[in-house]
Amino acid sequence: MSSSDETSGSSDIQLPDALFSFVVQKDELLSSFNSVELKSENIGHYILESFKCAPEFIGQVDAKTGRETTFQEMRTKSIKCAIFLRNMGVKQNDVVTICIYNHIDAYVPYLACLYIRAIADLWHENYITGDIKPQKLLNLRKPKIIFTNSRFFFAFKYLTNHERIPVNIVTIDKYVQGHYFLNKIINEVDDEIDRFSCTNYYGNIKLPHVIFSYPTGGQMLEMKNNTIGMWYAPFCSLHGPFLTVRAILKQVTVIKPKKFKEKNMYKTIQKYKIKTRTLSSISNLFDVKSGNIGKYILESLKCAPDFIGQVDDETGRTTTFREMRMKSVKCAIFMAALGIMEGDVVTICIPNHVDAYAPYLACLYIGAIADLWHEDFVRFGGTTSILHILSQTKSKMIFITSMLARNFEYITHCKELKYVDIVTIDKLERDNYFLNDWISHIDDDDERVENFSCSRIGTMESAGIMYSPSATTSFKSNIGFPHMMFSYPTSQTIPDMKKNDIGMWYAPFCSLHGPFLTVRAILEQVTVIKPKTFSEENMYETIQKHKVNWMLLESKMCNKMLFNVDVSVYDTSSLREIVCDSEIRHQAYASLMTLLPHVPIIKVYSMVQTGVIACQKNSSKIRCSGYVAPIMKVIIVDANTRERLGPESRGEIWCRYPTVLPNSVNIFYEKNEEFLSEPTAKDQNRMEKGWYYTGDWGYFDKDGAIYVIDKINHLMRNKSQLISSTEIEAKIEEHPHVIEAYILTSPTDKSLDSVHIKSSPELEVFRANITFYI
Repeated sequence: MSSSDETSGSSDIQLPDALFSFVVQKDELLSSFNSVELKSENIGHYILESFKCAPEFIGQVDAKTGRETTFQEMRTKSIKCAIFLRNMGVKQNDVVTICIYNHIDAYVPYLACLYIRAIADLWHENYITGDIKPQKLLNLRKPKIIFTNSRFFFAFKYLTNHERIPVNIVTIDKYVQGHYFLNKIINEVDDEIDRFSCTNYYGNIKLPHVIFSYPTGGQMLEMKNNTIGMWYAPFCSLHGPFLTVRAILKQVTVIKPKKFKEKNMYKTIQKYKIKTRTLSSISNLFDVKSGNIGKYILESLKCAPDFIGQVDDETGRTTTFREMRMKSVKCAIFMAALGIMEGDVVTICIPNHVDAYAPYLACLYIGAIADLWHEDFVRFGGTTSILHILSQTKSKMIFITSMLARNFEYITHCKELKYVDIVTIDKLERDNYFLNDWISHIDDDDERVENFSCSRIGTMESAGIMYSPSATTSFKSNIGFPHMMFSYPTSQTIPDMKKNDIGMWYAPFCSLHGPFLTVRAILEQVTVIKPKTFSEENMYETIQKHKVNWMLLESKMCNKMLFNVDVSVYDTSSLREIVCDSEIRHQAYASLMTLLPHVPIIKVYSMVQTGVIACQKNSSKIRCSGYVAPIMKVIIVDANTRERLGPESRGEIWCRYPTVLPNSVNIFYEKNEEFLSEPTAKDQNRMEKGWYYTGDWGYFDKDGAIYVIDKINHLMRNKSQLISSTEIEAKIEEHPHVIEAYILTSPTDKSLDSVHIKSSPELEVFRANITFYI
């Protein structure tokens, strides 16, 4: 929001640096998106200054009616609304609920709240019309005043009467007999607006950001003075309030469209010569009543049928959005024909095949649950384990490669699993179904394809099952994720995808990132390069060949890199970002930054259950795992006392989203299987409030940087101390003549059992040498 990047002479308002500070509040580590610390200033002051600097500047244009709103009108209306709120007894920290869907005056009560330091509680209209129970929110927030459209007035009236909540309701679009109407209020307030001043922040009070109904957390667009911008996101999204304020401070004219249509978007861009635009991200587009991400995937595939969605790096084969749409829809029709319905489990075990997306998207369309397996489950898991998990999940269908299908020959003869249909994806294998055979029998113009629509399901319904990254041969620690997880803020910001980008990742489809990146690449219209096996030379060759813009690398790949490739012989100028997970070894992270100094290396600390917890790029704090992600909170808990710890104290890492509602906690966190023992009463109480036990050991420093040291089940015990085996391994591997180190602990008491070292041929590493080095 700073205007330091603008040319001299710009009238942008300068904001205090405190807006981007990290805050530790009651031993909770919050990102700058969770709270800001303002000593004696109010952001409303800067907004009003911007209004006064250019009163004739056109701040908004209603794209449908052509109505223009000047800064003078915006200033007058918002100040008079603030005066009304004060007259009604609204004070700082009081809650004002705003449920206004894309009305041109939606900014009025929001800015008024900022001026007087009331808390703007921003609701999506689906909080009233969808499955969420608004009475719980009203009882939780206890608003003093509600601003809403007339069509929601009677719903709010009924709810507040029924719950006995004393609150005044103000309509924004038209008058309801006997109640407050915004325009009438504004006309009746005759106070001298030039004498109005904002409420100051006293002392070191920390002001939480407004409560957002949909966590999005996108990065701010580049705005320049006197440009024209547009967004379709509803006002309650993260984009709405922040872009509204930023557009005022930057003196940007905002075009206010109604509903999104691709054709309409281009016409509006042409008509108003728009320089900056943003579409609603998934969580803004999400219809809480239908909840199916598949609807938006199909819309994206339809919008750009000739766009190349995938390229097989080995064969050069390209896949267009039209082909992806046809294959995935026909696969869904095929699955439905074999009796697969909403809620049925479909197992997918396809290692990096170019068509792996088809059954996965088909599951999303029809509401089936995609059970994503690593190929090693089949190769090394054993018949007993495979039988056990299939019996547990009650999988109705298995998609697999022909080579792995042979491992199921015995299983399909078991009477308990005779109902399971096996479908090969690459070629026909004996008596199994072959996907291409079936979908080739369905014509592209078949009415079933043309009229296909996704199942209407709730956002909290399960979309898939994944497994712990360490569970390559075990089926323990399976993790279910709901459709709502596609709208997590960091699912949309890491990596930084742009339309027409070229991206690449080596991780198998069943990995932590595979399912989410596949969906997001379609929604963002990104071409994905599908490589086969990883090697350093292959990586640089592929970047150069396809002009890759961003890439995701698993830590195990980074940690095995020798960094002896001459990168200067490859053209990596297209590469904008590399994302790797926080388990990357410190040496590998530093080496990547040295080899590719022009490329930000993003380190991400994440879990399937929570999304991204923390991230950082090219930090001088090599050992840190990043800073808290938008909307996330983190605490450290003492392993013995179960109390919260402050900075620099090691303990268990817990995290949560502040916007997770109490009635959603069980859905998000019920499978908290990371615990090594039974949770205590304090742990249960913490989990009921939405906190998630990550199973990780670490701390945060005074600057807010998080350090993930190890998995708790990898810690060694030495008397009363807990020691990280990973930390010791990493230290040993820093020895110039050590290639790899591995520590074994006793399974009974977790004490040190043995240390295995692979040394370089130049020098034999003696125990004394290593002991001295550590």
